[in-house]
Amino acid sequence: MLIENPTLLIAACTGGAAALSAVMRATSGQMGGALRHGLAGLAPVATGFAFMLGPRDSVVASGADVLTLGAAALAGIGASLAVNRAIDRKGTRALR
Repeated sequence: MLIENPTLLIAACTGGAAALSAVMRATSGQMGGALRHGLAGLAPVATGFAFMLGPRDSVVASGADVLTLGAAALAGIGASLAVNRAIDRKGTRALR
């Protein structure tokens, strides 16, 4: 199994996605919501996977690894949605 601590990976990807979504919302007002949520949710997963691969030439991902990465992506997209809803409810339109 490539991923040794799936809980830590999911938590890190969720936090990274929330932060990335808030920054993207503040800096790029022209970006649509679906693209922002997709990028914010998948970018931390891709970065974490690239760091885990490291100097290895090839790896074999088991089913648990694929499920963990999928769960991290879904948690990241959910965190992005939650951050944007919290910003909307707060009434701060300056971040748009």
